[in-house]
Amino acid sequence: MIGQSKEVTPPSDDIILESSLEYQLELPVEPNSGFAGRRFRRIVSFAATTGDQALVSFSNFGVTVVVARLLGPGGLGLFTLMWSVALFLNVVQQSFIVAPMLTLGSKYLGSARAKYLGSVLTLQTILAISSSVLVAVCYEIGVLLGFFAPVIRSVILPLACACFFYQMQEFARRILQATHTPVVALLCDLTAYGLQLGVLGWLLLAKHGDMGAIFWILAGSWMAGCIFLASAHSNIKFCWPEVAAARNLHFSFGFSLALTNLFQWFSSYGALYIVAARLTPAAVGNARGAMNIVAPLNVLAVGTQVFLSIEAAQVYRAEGLHGLTKLLRRSAIGFMVMCAPLGLAMSVWGRPLVRILLGDRFEIPTSWIVAQFAFVAAGALFGFSIVHFKTIERTSYTAFAAGCGLLLTLTVTVMLVNVLGTGAVFVGLLAGQAGTLCCAGWFWRSSIRERELG
Repeated sequence: MIGQSKEVTPPSDDIILESSLEYQLELPVEPNSGFAGRRFRRIVSFAATTGDQALVSFSNFGVTVVVARLLGPGGLGLFTLMWSVALFLNVVQQSFIVAPMLTLGSKYLGSARAKYLGSVLTLQTILAISSSVLVAVCYEIGVLLGFFAPVIRSVILPLACACFFYQMQEFARRILQATHTPVVALLCDLTAYGLQLGVLGWLLLAKHGDMGAIFWILAGSWMAGCIFLASAHSNIKFCWPEVAAARNLHFSFGFSLALTNLFQWFSSYGALYIVAARLTPAAVGNARGAMNIVAPLNVLAVGTQVFLSIEAAQVYRAEGLHGLTKLLRRSAIGFMVMCAPLGLAMSVWGRPLVRILLGDRFEIPTSWIVAQFAFVAAGALFGFSIVHFKTIERTSYTAFAAGCGLLLTLTVTVMLVNVLGTGAVFVGLLAGQAGTLCCAGWFWRSSIRERELG
């Protein structure tokens, strides 16, 4: 059987409150104690988490608009390809640092929780420093060997700094969410992304700026957001001997999840790389512009998934597989109901939005926008299945499904790029995501039957 792993067992009556980094489960709260208060806190938590993701998505949307306006399709395409390095690092961070922390963090109590979070912060800092240095060295070597144009050398340092502070600020808001202070996490992003949008807006009004200046602005705004790590200091206790235990735990938990995220990353950016190799950077810019028009849908998708990653672990321990399935099914249905009117509006207003936001230099047909919308909606459903498999610790299922989707995406894109041009990206992505979702659905049904049979 694919993905056999240790189950999360319900808590016993004898729970140890203090130890090292072993699993320590919280006692379930009595259903009749403080129900109204818990309901209110959940509503606030969900609103803050979703609002936080809305702010991040809107800022990413705004950055793409500024780059498109300043640099045109070719410049946006080059920016997309260079920034894909940072997004790749974010995939690694999310897989081995953030996602395990959101799921496993609630399993510790007392000083063990503080030691665990301190160990995770140590691992995150090591990852951010080493990966940013590696980015700078690799780009410098690439320029020296002639793989990249010499003009890229001026962008290497700001890109490396942006990569470092992007990872640290992203970790700051996630650890605040994991320690049940989502409102502070929202304030963290208000500071970072508010500053980012303000300075970039001034740059757009001045109609002066290059790619290096944009990366410096991104780095500076995320550096400002990192100061909110101090808000979590009371929940963090550094203990170097525990770092190795946290590293092993996260690697064991996150390996299959990392494969899942990497396969999805290679699906999206692999399709863009195929277009860049066969066509031009301007073609990549047009494809990225279409993706950016649909980007606000990620507000609901990613925000809901992050909230469910924390909520699902608690529901699973308290109510078992039945409660987990009910929670995710209800969330998936609600998400799709909200997608219906948004998809209709996107099909009508997609082209006018392109002209208003990106300008007349971009050539983006409505069919690309509709296909990208369907791709994001299907990806959100797959995200809900990822929460299910993370919670029951069977993440190898999602890796297998995402791997099948990757092969399908790249195959379809390569076959159609000479026929459809840039449009092959969206056909390939939609076909791959449909295949991924079908595989995940089959594994989901199999996992439920397996647990029901004992």
